[in-house]
Amino acid sequence: MECISNIIILEKYPQCSITIKCLIIQNDGGCLSAALTCISLALVKAQIQMRDMIISITIEEKYYRSKYEMNTITLGICLNLRTVCFFHGFGSFFNNKTLAEVIGYAEGACRSLGCEIKNTLKKYITKDKAGNSTLPS
Repeated sequence: MECISNIIILEKYPQCSITIKCLIIQNDGGCLSAALTCISLALVKAQIQMRDMIISITIEEKYYRSKYEMNTITLGICLNLRTVCFFHGFGSFFNNKTLAEVIGYAEGACRSLGCEIKNTLKKYITKDKAGNSTLPS
């Protein structure tokens, strides 16, 4: 995905090819956002230098008149850069007001999730004798 290659500082890896594979065993509707966030965390674990992490969330809004029609938005943001790096949506029942509300809610949820992830990462980062930060295996 282009959004992932945009957060990696590719200049640091001029002679390298970074391959990311993601196996989705079961899709409950939130696999795209989970995959984006997990790939970002895997890059942190692999100590790949990045501009920012991607935090993503999926919002599903069921249309009240039908049990089969659904509006879905997947939003991925870079917290530190304060930018939207991924947006995907489908559904025919959004209007300007509901779309703005759902995007606002998704952005708030991404920021909240991002804060939790950052706090958790800070707890697990260890420093070796040379002062380099690493995540335990």
